[in-house]
Amino acid sequence: MNAVILPLDDIYAGHTLKAMALALLVEVLLLSGLIVWTSHTQSVSPPPPAVVKLTLVNEPTPPKPVVQPKPIPPTPKPVPRHVVQPKPVPTPLLPKTEPVPPKVQTPTAFTQPVPLPVVTPPTPPSDNLVNMKAVYADEVRSAVQAAVFYPPAAALMHFTGRVHVQFHLLDRVPSNAQVIASSDLGSIDRAAIQAVMNAHYSTPPKALQGKDLIYQVWVELTLKQ
Repeated sequence: MNAVILPLDDIYAGHTLKAMALALLVEVLLLSGLIVWTSHTQSVSPPPPAVVKLTLVNEPTPPKPVVQPKPIPPTPKPVPRHVVQPKPVPTPLLPKTEPVPPKVQTPTAFTQPVPLPVVTPPTPPSDNLVNMKAVYADEVRSAVQAAVFYPPAAALMHFTGRVHVQFHLLDRVPSNAQVIASSDLGSIDRAAIQAVMNAHYSTPPKALQGKDLIYQVWVELTLKQ
């Protein structure tokens, strides 16, 4: 049997054609597989997403930090001081001296004290004069009350009152009459002043004559039954 010897170029050309055909086949298979997968994924709809319910849980409040009180430092004990006592200084002894008798001076016209003048106190009023003033004051009070003239208008209205009057009296002559405590009624006050000015006063004692005396009397105006 005779062997056929092919040239190298024909051998290489046959292998190249086979390789290209194999590669083309692989690409066709890949494309067909890709088309089938794409159509399958479009026909099947994806499942709806699962709904997950979330519940909020109240987180526990963290406890407040406890502040620890600072320890009070102990009070340091006072350290006793050592006080140095001063040494007593001895008192020097003084020489004894005898007392010198005072010199007696002879009184002269310049050294002799002048006696003070004797001042005599004023003589207090005698009991007789005090009693005399009290008796005459009662007479003055009676004279004023006897001279009271009741105003007709006040009598019709049944007005009554009590007035405190002060006035000066010099030898049976009254002056400067004024109301100290009013009766709150003008007619009653004016009647009391008029009684002081119209009263008939008795002659004062000789010890009271010529003196401006001040009297205060209560004048009463009441309806007579």
